Amino acid sequence: MLLTFALHADEVRVFAAASLADAVEAIGAQYARAGGGRVLVHAAGSPTLARQIEEGAPADVFFSADNATMDRLVARGLVDVGTRVSVLSNALVVVVPRDAPAMTSPRELLRVRRLALAEPSTVPAGIYARTYLERKVLWTALAPHVIPTENVRGALRAVASGGADAAIVYRTDALTTNDVRVAYEVPRDDAPPIAYAFAVLTHAHDRAGAQRFLAYATHEGLPVFAREGFITNAAPAPASNVTKHDVLTPLWLTLRTASLSTFLILVPGLAVAWLLARFEWRGKSLVETLVALPLVMPPVATGLLLLEGLGRLRRSFGLELVFTWRAVVLAMMVMSFPLLVRAARVAFEEVNPRLEQIARTLGATNARVFATITLPLAARGIVGGLLLAFARAIGEFGATILVAGNIPGRTQTLSLAIYESVQLGRDADAFRLLFIAVLVAFVSVWIAETFLRRGRRAL
Repeated sequence: MLLTFALHADEVRVFAAASLADAVEAIGAQYARAGGGRVLVHAAGSPTLARQIEEGAPADVFFSADNATMDRLVARGLVDVGTRVSVLSNALVVVVPRDAPAMTSPRELLRVRRLALAEPSTVPAGIYARTYLERKVLWTALAPHVIPTENVRGALRAVASGGADAAIVYRTDALTTNDVRVAYEVPRDDAPPIAYAFAVLTHAHDRAGAQRFLAYATHEGLPVFAREGFITNAAPAPASNVTKHDVLTPLWLTLRTASLSTFLILVPGLAVAWLLARFEWRGKSLVETLVALPLVMPPVATGLLLLEGLGRLRRSFGLELVFTWRAVVLAMMVMSFPLLVRAARVAFEEVNPRLEQIARTLGATNARVFATITLPLAARGIVGGLLLAFARAIGEFGATILVAGNIPGRTQTLSLAIYESVQLGRDADAFRLLFIAVLVAFVSVWIAETFLRRGRRAL
């Protein structure tokens, strides 16, 4: 079949804080080689992951960057508290561009014009950094200069790209790139205690399998964490080959879901376009406005509406749509539907109504007129609209990330894979995915424009 999204029993789905991404993926690969099964790692800021878990995201194990976020899930009854462990710590460092001088005191941060922090009100790394600055009585002076980012990798990247003059990040993240340098390491006595919390979730699809991986990660995996710079009781492990990140899976998922979404909007899209093109009725302006809304609304706003609506369906009827491939298809359908309707409506309006009227006077039914006159004459415009809708579905991001999450192998499309690679500092992966996305979108739009241009010439 074209669409196969089956869940394998031996898979473990891990939601991990962004700062843990590289280490957890390396441990997952090691676990798989040892015969433990496949490990799918979804990395983001801990609060983002917690929100997705609360909304029903299919996660088995949660690796949080702090205890407070884990406590939030415990209070909701989403954590198997008997499996909760805390075996890692970290340190804070101030990073600056490579050509910037080192610092000898935190007060030198007062000279910084732009200071990047992971969101200091919600993200653990940012909360730790803010607490440290408050202890040093620097936060009030520095707050106007803070650039908040989605997670700690985003703060690191802001400095690497020149968007910020300095950032306070975990020491482990500073070790992942050569584009910045550590200007100052925060003494552990001055910093708030940093503790990571790991646990199996109560809705894990294979509780025993999730517990096996968690036990593996917190025992055999500790040397890997130590190698990555985390503070553990384990000795560092020798360096291993860098894991090659999959770029084909997001491509196939994107092509399958975009194809399905385009197919599903075909009939309703043509029906709406035909009604708008051929008839006048009360409330037509309202329908036109509603159809066009996804084109002008922020995509994340559309995604939030979908998330709320699907969440209500799950709570009322038990329909599990959020954070599944079906949610990806739904987000693509909503965002690409207006493009199909607009193109098809123009195509229908360009069909001479007199031709349809002549066919009716010769005894043809309305259905036959539509099938033999209207549809063939509007075909090029309709095909062009379908291709534009397909291209829009391929590039969909804002609504998808809210309603479907960014789960590798399950909901991670090309756009989401590019975003994650950039956030985690994997620029080579990001540019490979970018090349593929641009190529697919270019071909789709080029074919669509060719059809539309030929259609105008035919008239």
